[in-house]
Amino acid sequence: MSSPSTNAAEYRGAPRLSWKKRVAFSLVAVVLVFGALEVTARGYYFVRNLRAPPPAPVQAAPAPSPTPAIPTPSPTPDPARLHPYTYYEDDGQYYLKPGYDDGAIHINAKGFRGREFDANKTTGVARIMVIGDSTVFGLAGEQCPFPAQLETMLNQAGSGPHVEVINAGVEGYDSVWCVHAMQRKDWLQYRPDLVVIKVGWNDFYSSDIRQNRSPDWMGRVVSSSAFLTAIRNLWFEKIHPLTGIAAPTQIISDDDIRAFTPHGFVENVRTMIEQSRARGASVLLVNQPTLLDERMSPAALQLMKYPYFTTSPKQMLLLYQRYDAALRGLALEENVPLADISHAFDGLDKTKYFLDVLHVTCDGNMLIAKALLPSVRTAVAKVVR
Repeated sequence: MSSPSTNAAEYRGAPRLSWKKRVAFSLVAVVLVFGALEVTARGYYFVRNLRAPPPAPVQAAPAPSPTPAIPTPSPTPDPARLHPYTYYEDDGQYYLKPGYDDGAIHINAKGFRGREFDANKTTGVARIMVIGDSTVFGLAGEQCPFPAQLETMLNQAGSGPHVEVINAGVEGYDSVWCVHAMQRKDWLQYRPDLVVIKVGWNDFYSSDIRQNRSPDWMGRVVSSSAFLTAIRNLWFEKIHPLTGIAAPTQIISDDDIRAFTPHGFVENVRTMIEQSRARGASVLLVNQPTLLDERMSPAALQLMKYPYFTTSPKQMLLLYQRYDAALRGLALEENVPLADISHAFDGLDKTKYFLDVLHVTCDGNMLIAKALLPSVRTAVAKVVR
């Protein structure tokens, strides 16, 4: 039997892995662990989708009512997270589940939020498609989202063509995902006369300010990963509000923001404009109302949700202004009308209408619809004669 000293000597003489190999093995281990977590997360969403309530039978579109009522507020779901009414496809992007209906959210047979409509547009009907994110998709209650309220208001006048408004908003979509879904699902096959584009908040929250491009690669990786998305949502929706921990506010400077231009966002919206025009539709751009303001009350500050790069309301307002200026510049370049609804809540207590920086209550959606009404009426009058 060898002595302990002999074993130690033999061990010291054994070949050792180089630091490069140790790093390589560590990276492989990390990738394998992350891969397992990603597969687990996607498996969870897949099983959850299978267990979701079965799709509702497709019903014919109801006859338009001459004087439908403006809706009352409804309960709101948690924003910016995957729900049973979404599902993944093999392109790695999620979409709304056709035929889903839980009594509060209805996804029609064509995969849009809201009531059914005929694929072939009826003669004499003006069709509007509103493309965007969760601020377009709206809250629970089918008459709560502003596209549904806008349709009601447009048809209440009793003059002009009957108007159909298709809600093509999807929670969590940024401008990249809107372009992708618009192409993959061929949204424009339904021949809208007018395409209304209201998107940008998810671009805003994933902006890479210091590299002067948007959205950043980190945000894209997180958005494409089911596991990282779940972790992000868990932190921002559940853990962060309880801890009071704030991210460093000096990741970027005010000058960084003033020098920033959201080029990616602009080009994605430009693509939507070009594709809409190529299919014979007119386009209306819409900017964003927001809780952000020069002077914010303590109650308003309690509603703030911060991006990863700042916890400064002032910096968020500066960035909001950069996105707004970029959208206005694009409207001029492309000769597209822009509905300025950024002042729709001026003079009001915003805490009564905003749930956070960007999402509003059903009453807030009604104010947005009212603010959009003149611009949409003008646009419809030009395309439907």
